[in-house]
Amino acid sequence: MKYCAHCGAELEDGAAVCPRCGAACREISGVPPMLEDRSEAGLNVLSFLAPLVGLILYLIYRGSMPCRARGIKKAGLLGLGLSVLLVACIGVFAGGEIARQNEIREAQEAAEQARQRADDLHRQSQEIQEALENARRALESYYGS
Repeated sequence: MKYCAHCGAELEDGAAVCPRCGAACREISGVPPMLEDRSEAGLNVLSFLAPLVGLILYLIYRGSMPCRARGIKKAGLLGLGLSVLLVACIGVFAGGEIARQNEIREAQEAAEQARQRADDLHRQSQEIQEALENARRALESYYGS
């Protein structure tokens, strides 16, 4: 068997170009060359920023390149964990802000009700003073003072 030195694909006898990668054939006899199995920073960053993409990459590489797959898995899980933590923090902050806004609204409503009650009491007080004044005048006119 002969294999492509670039991608490791099996070559037909006398092939000038690799059918898989299109590279010019440099034939290597025997066992196909192993592609380098090491973690790649670019794939790890992609997995960190997009954990779903990391899961797909992990599933692709886990059989053929376990070291690369392990790095992708770690980065994806770290990205997912930090995303969950960030969402939880935002939820706590937003929940606290909503509770604070509700307290403010309730206090404003209570203040408005107290202001209306005070206005009603003031109006009633004025009506009572007017009634007393009218009663005093009526008594004065009746008794002729």
